[in-house]
Amino acid sequence: MTWVYAIPSWLFFVSILALACTLSASGLLFVRHVLTRSEELTHNDVAGPIIGTVGTILAVILSFLLVTVWQEYDGAAATVGQEASAIADLFHVAAHFPKPVAEHLQSTLKTYVNAVVEDEWPAMRDGRTSSTARNASLATLDIVARYQPQTAAQQALQQDALGIISTFADARRNRLFANDQGIPIFFWVGNVILAAITVGFCFIFRVRSAIIHLVMTLALTTVIATIFVLIALFDYPFRGDSQIPPTIFTALQRSLSGESPPTESNSPTAQAR
Repeated sequence: MTWVYAIPSWLFFVSILALACTLSASGLLFVRHVLTRSEELTHNDVAGPIIGTVGTILAVILSFLLVTVWQEYDGAAATVGQEASAIADLFHVAAHFPKPVAEHLQSTLKTYVNAVVEDEWPAMRDGRTSSTARNASLATLDIVARYQPQTAAQQALQQDALGIISTFADARRNRLFANDQGIPIFFWVGNVILAAITVGFCFIFRVRSAIIHLVMTLALTTVIATIFVLIALFDYPFRGDSQIPPTIFTALQRSLSGESPPTESNSPTAQAR
């Protein structure tokens, strides 16, 4: 389902909604034209229990998927925060190394943050990564691992730095994995079939007014289609218009370059409020 992120979110939503409602309305009008009044009465008695069962199954699955996708999206945002925090901690710890090592390590961390903000984050919208960011992350481990401590304090400092690098590397790995792992296509197909059956059973209910029947059917179709769109848009947290923004990395980039982070009064979030 990664193709949906190549389309603006609003256009994807409108297109899916228009397609679903068109198919639903066409099916309803066709069935009302084919069925006679006596057949409608018979189908009404049978369709009720069946649509109740199928609709309940569909509601449970879609609710579970929506909650799971949102939790994964929120978890991916937390992973980004963990990664940025580890980099900030490592940058401050690096200042306690001998000057040549400290300067090299801090310079490498700046390169990594710049590459993530300017290169990797835009690339993740299409499911790609940055080779510059990857090389810089590996270089941080190489710098600390090659350092030869001369005292017990330096050895403890090296171990602390290695622990922070491990946290940073794990968070980066989890971030990239979250951008490649989504709901399998067969699961989508199964849910679409369940949705089609649920809406299809609405066609054979007896409603005297064709307009009321159409409105009720389209309302159900709209609800189901909207949930499908939400699940699709948040399935991959770093792709498309719903991408998690690199706000914390942007603030870290300014901080590492010597600029003060934005205050509450002049931050974009505060201005939006």
